[in-house]
Amino acid sequence: MIERVRAILSSVSADSDVALACLITLGLCQDDSPEAVSLVVAQLGVEKHRWQTKIALLRIGSEAAVAALLLDLENQFDLSVAIDLYQRTDSRERALKIIKAHLLGASTHQVEEDLGPLLDLSDGLAAPFVEDVRVRDLLRERSFAEEGSGWRTGSKASVIRGLALFDPERAILAALKALENPNARDREHYPYLLVELVGDEAIKLLIGQALVEKSTPVLWAISRALDESGHKEAVTALLQSGDATQRLTGARIAERLAVTDTDVEMLELLAGDPDDDVVIAATRALTFQRAARNADELKRALRAEQDLSRRWVLIDAIMEVADPGDEHRPFSRWVSEVFGTSPSLEQEYIEENINKHRKKLRDEVTKRDKD
Repeated sequence: MIERVRAILSSVSADSDVALACLITLGLCQDDSPEAVSLVVAQLGVEKHRWQTKIALLRIGSEAAVAALLLDLENQFDLSVAIDLYQRTDSRERALKIIKAHLLGASTHQVEEDLGPLLDLSDGLAAPFVEDVRVRDLLRERSFAEEGSGWRTGSKASVIRGLALFDPERAILAALKALENPNARDREHYPYLLVELVGDEAIKLLIGQALVEKSTPVLWAISRALDESGHKEAVTALLQSGDATQRLTGARIAERLAVTDTDVEMLELLAGDPDDDVVIAATRALTFQRAARNADELKRALRAEQDLSRRWVLIDAIMEVADPGDEHRPFSRWVSEVFGTSPSLEQEYIEENINKHRKKLRDEVTKRDKD
């Protein structure tokens, strides 16, 4: 069959829909034969087919396909393709040179646009891009600047993460400043970033912010960051405090952090607290704790269930009661706990639907904050 696809591609008009279908097919089949690669590379000359051609060559991934992409990249820079090639060990060195050359000749605005995706790479891959003095100066400036019209989701967090590669102390200060600023965008990013930058030392900073935080989504991000870092015990001292503000903060954190049975008992006591705000927060936290425990039971059932139809029912039930997390984490923690890192149709289904649960929850708490 694949030979027939090659024959068709070699005989039809290069800019036809049939040619497009053929090159996509060769890519999906990862046909790395010299004839297939040559036919697909020729499609780089058809402007309306260029994007699909590059995808096909990346899928094929042979030495000849990668070489063609690198040559094309030198003539017509494409950041997404450059990053794909940079992440491959066999093309990393040459891709790095191409990206650096592009940044060297780019305007300040273009450098800022391109740095975001580059700095989102792992530290080891991102580090070479902050060696340039111009880039370092830009990162220092943007880490503390107000967000402008060119803002994109997560852009400032990416910049601060880049700053941390060569000036970690100022990066920590920038992340804390952004978290504390009630007018900053994407404030939910920064609890996770602080844990990433300073580890255990972030706990004191996050609890300090939680004590004065008005935004429920930000406070829940603090809860999830504490959960991810394994520091649930920080909530216990708040719940047991003689200070109403600290008890209130502990209860608010526990609305998105599954606590110990002892802390649940403390929340039950706080449901009768003299302070009305503490009572409301403790009641909400208890509702979440019950839901979290129900979700744990459903997760155990899902792990043991072999019947496919019953698994789908369990997945829907878990999504109704489990914490959906926020958009600053690709998946809720429970998804990786149940499925691991291997992709599956079930994971794809969750990915498609979990954002609906996040939006519904966020709308509810945003309205609650305004009331």
